[in-house]
This record gives sequence, C-alpha cells and structure tokens, in this order.
Amino acid sequence: ANLRVSVTGFGATEKAALVELMKISGIGFLNEMSSKATHLVCKTKATGMKLEKATEWGINIVSVEWLYYILRHGYNHAADGSSPSSDAKFSLLSPEHGAPKEEERV
Repeated sequence: ANLRVSVTGFGATEKAALVELMKISGIGFLNEMSSKATHLVCKTKATGMKLEKATEWGINIVSVEWLYYILRHGYNHAADGSSPSSDAKFSLLSPEHGAPKEEERV
C-alpha cells in the first residue's frame, strides 16, 4: 500500500518516534497536512487545522493504535479494493469520502 501519513496532537518526542517508525517501515510521512495524505494519525481529543482539513478532504482519521496495528499486521486492501477493516476499527471520525481535484496543503 502506498501510505502517506501525517500526525497531529503529539509532543515533539512522541512525534519523532512515530516518524522514525514510519520511515523504518517504508510508510510515507507528511509533515504538512496535504490532500494527498491517506491517513491522519491523531492523539485522542486532538484539535486544529490538520484535523479540520482531513475531515474536509475525506482523509482517514485514525488513532496511533492503527499505526501500531499495521506495523504488526500490514496494510492490505480488501479484495474489492476498499479500505481494510483496520481503518474503521481505529477510526476517530468517519469522514465523508471525496477526493479533492488537486493537492491542497495547510
């Protein structure tokens, strides 16, 4: 899977550890939130512009447990091409899906 992940709500040390885990695992990290992101990993009760834009852009908003889960089990799409159940299992919000026409950043 070609994952592009941003994070929000974490302190500097936590964020650095998550970024390192993603790099080691081949997961693309986006420091800026972009409409090209596939997931936003949020600390519980996070707020802010990244979360607002992820919701607006229909990006999967998931807990950090999602990242740990896919690091252990992998990220595989269902046979019909839909998102794996891990997206729903660890979802913090249920954004409406709709892809923006061009990349936007915040």
